[in-house]
Amino acid sequence: MKQLAILGSTGSIGRQCLSVVESLPGRFGVVALAAGANLEELVGQIERHHPEVVSVGDAKRADDLSQLLREKGISPGPEIHHGREGMLAVAAHAKADMVVSAAVGVVGLEATYEAVKLGKTVALSNKEVLVAAGELVMAAAKKAGRELLPVDSEHNAVHQCLRGGVHGEVRRVVLTASGGPMSCRECCAGREFPRCQSFTTGGKECWRSARMPRRIWSSRPRLESWVSKRPTKP
Repeated sequence: MKQLAILGSTGSIGRQCLSVVESLPGRFGVVALAAGANLEELVGQIERHHPEVVSVGDAKRADDLSQLLREKGISPGPEIHHGREGMLAVAAHAKADMVVSAAVGVVGLEATYEAVKLGKTVALSNKEVLVAAGELVMAAAKKAGRELLPVDSEHNAVHQCLRGGVHGEVRRVVLTASGGPMSCRECCAGREFPRCQSFTTGGKECWRSARMPRRIWSSRPRLESWVSKRPTKP
């Protein structure tokens, strides 16, 4: 049975992943879960999957989760962690064969990087990890002799196409820029990070996509500080 650790278990991808686990009894187990603030959803996941380790956003939520588990009569309960250390504990769990990286934004970057370095198979649905630190993560994957498995729909479709035959049969892969700021070039031209009104969703998708470079760039000093503090081999 393949054992999973999931970063972002209460989000959309995390919940879908656990749904797949439940639909394939005997094939997958869940040893560790990391969530943020959705304790109600996490309690249900703990009740169904009995992970050994869980993590939440902060110390207060860790105490609240412990109380909720006692009230539910869930015993023995999992080991509860929180924050950065908690994410690392989930991603580096010794029994985890695969780590599903589905945490929002760059919050799961360090934990994902650690999982890759440990030689675990990483299923990645979080694009920001590669946008912010792709060179580091891919170098670690190459050194560990492991591949990253794309979970996001478009990336997974390309991955499946390339695995469906021989790489030599593929001359090129064409990716279209159909979403985000690329889709409303005319009305957005000459404006800095506009909120486009041409989207049926009220422009949120365009506006958020246009802000993505700024969000990633603003995280760069923190990322560089984190990388500079990583221990290096002599």
